[in-house]
Amino acid sequence: MAEPREIKEAHEEARRIRREAERRARDVVEDARKQSAEMLAEARATADAALEDAKRLGEALTKSAAALTAEAERLVRDVQLAHRELLGSLRLPGVAARDMPESRRPRTGPGPDDLFEPPDWIRGR
Repeated sequence: MAEPREIKEAHEEARRIRREAERRARDVVEDARKQSAEMLAEARATADAALEDAKRLGEALTKSAAALTAEAERLVRDVQLAHRELLGSLRLPGVAARDMPESRRPRTGPGPDDLFEPPDWIRGR
């Protein structure tokens, strides 16, 4: 039994539409693969750049922390020295002078040469 011509044409049309749909589907899938590969490469490059930025920032913060720590230590030392000097000025005058380094002691009163005057005959008079 032969198929009527209209049915045969309908089957041919259906096959043609199906082939066209499959071809379009393949093209869409291929385009999607290419686009996803490009997006993935871009995302990886962006992630790598972010990691490098984070590393540079970490190094800069580490250097800043070291500089700030050194500055804080100097500040504490300066305050400790000022504190000692202030405490020294609050003590009795003799005690404060005694605790000062020799080079910083104020000269008060007569020195050893002022207290003892050698006799005239030693000087060769």
